[in-house]
Amino acid sequence: MAAIGGARSHGDRLAHPAGVRLSAHAARNTEANCCLLTMPAASSILVTGALRTKISQQVYDWLLRRLLARELKPGDQVNRRQVAEQLGISVAPVLEAMVQLEWEGFLHTRPRIGTVVAQPDAQKVLGRMILREALEAQAARLCCGAPVCQHRVRLLDLAERVDASDARVEANWRAEIAFHRSLVELTGCQELVDAFDQVARHSLFHAVNELLPPPSQKRDPHAHVGLVQVLMTAGPDQAEAAMRRHLEARRVSLLT
Repeated sequence: MAAIGGARSHGDRLAHPAGVRLSAHAARNTEANCCLLTMPAASSILVTGALRTKISQQVYDWLLRRLLARELKPGDQVNRRQVAEQLGISVAPVLEAMVQLEWEGFLHTRPRIGTVVAQPDAQKVLGRMILREALEAQAARLCCGAPVCQHRVRLLDLAERVDASDARVEANWRAEIAFHRSLVELTGCQELVDAFDQVARHSLFHAVNELLPPPSQKRDPHAHVGLVQVLMTAGPDQAEAAMRRHLEARRVSLLT
């Protein structure tokens, strides 16, 4: 079982505006956190609301980045004192970040062992997929018609990137999340966007750790472009049905 930690240099630190000091290595990681999903429209996937500035939130993003990059894998131990030492900060903001990650289901505390990266079972993976389908079905009802038509150029560009990439690689998963987030954003409902962001983080975590079933070899090579075309003209009921059909393939494969 791996544990997070590592030596740090006391001379390798940068002052933080809030008065807490991060190592230069941690500061560079923090700068990258808010653009972890670098595809268009996904740069804020890790940030809900205003850009995070609290140190605990920066630690949260740093840990989440490692989780989504599979630098921390299910079963790996995460020691808050080692994290604090590695980043050159106190334990308190690290603990706060880890509590948030545990609440969201990424970490799990085991008696006499400590905090480890969670190992979601099939039921939890299925539950996240059902939640994502519910969120996006509602988003489709709200954004179909004029909103999709007004942004069709950007949406079709994102859709083509997803359809043209290999569904078995991480670049495709990130592009797919960026595409679907763009649709959710068109609802104008920030609460819906925030909920999607949380589900999307889990979708990527499941994908990089191979907890999702493999994509179908018979997938429609124009599935995402076709979805945009349907949403441009569909009413709410038809839009919801189209989105559910679009998302159901992996959910069904997990059940069978």
